[in-house]
Amino acid sequence: MKTGTAFFITILVIFALTITTYAQYGQFSTRSLLEKKIYYIANGKIGTCSYWSVPLGKFDCTLNRYFAGEGKIDVQATMNFTMLSSGYVEGHGYGTKGKIGSEAQFVYEDGDSLIPIALKDIEYVYDNGRTVKLKNKPECPLVLSCEANTFSINKMQIMIWVYDKKFNELKHK
Repeated sequence: MKTGTAFFITILVIFALTITTYAQYGQFSTRSLLEKKIYYIANGKIGTCSYWSVPLGKFDCTLNRYFAGEGKIDVQATMNFTMLSSGYVEGHGYGTKGKIGSEAQFVYEDGDSLIPIALKDIEYVYDNGRTVKLKNKPECPLVLSCEANTFSINKMQIMIWVYDKKFNELKHK
């Protein structure tokens, strides 16, 4: 009887670890707020710093890059864009010439021009990241701009949570 129980517990633990790993690295992790840690050395001591990132999605784009012997050429690439807690939007991916990276920014359309949006000017984002309400401006579509490419964000939700020390819990603001 003990062997059967131990076998069952082993299978249960393996199943739980598989589900945890799948949730961490599978499709469930791609649309959530992810906390990451950076380790650094300052004054001879190792320190740690936490930051968060919000995945914005995978997009196909054309980037203009310089390659030795070829000059500036257009490169077709598939990029994964991520917004970091510092407000920086980065894109990493692969193109016809290998690994490629780029910087992007949030913009809104004002007639024929694209106006950059600073994070401090955003009041809230809703409709899965498709619409933004700016301070002292009407609601408008949220657009991600990378060089000459513009994209509509497919899925993004940002909520503010506040840590309540008295009750030792997170509360939605």
